[in-house]
Amino acid sequence: MANNRITVAVIMLLCCSVVLTGCKDDEKEKALEEVSNLKAQLTKVEGELAQITTERDALKTAADEVITLREKVDKVTKERNLAVDKARIAQAEVERLKGQLAEQRQKVLPLEEQDIKLPEAVSR
Repeated sequence: MANNRITVAVIMLLCCSVVLTGCKDDEKEKALEEVSNLKAQLTKVEGELAQITTERDALKTAADEVITLREKVDKVTKERNLAVDKARIAQAEVERLKGQLAEQRQKVLPLEEQDIKLPEAVSR
């Protein structure tokens, strides 16, 4: 009887180990499947990260170009403002010279009239 108990215990132990081993295989399979899924997700995330990094670098390059262009626009704007200021100064000088010319014409008109009358006065 004791042998039967031992035999039954050994058989039960073997059955439980087979059942548990089977359970472990299912768990192992699930774990392996989960690891496989996680690896696939990691690969996808790495690809997305590489793409995002490329896009970030492209945006950084574009931002640098925008900064360079902005600096050039600022420089051209300053040059334009200087040119506009010089043009205003030149326009003011032209207006001043026009005024002087008008004054000179006013002074010359009586002299021209005298010049016309002078030959007549000399010939009399």
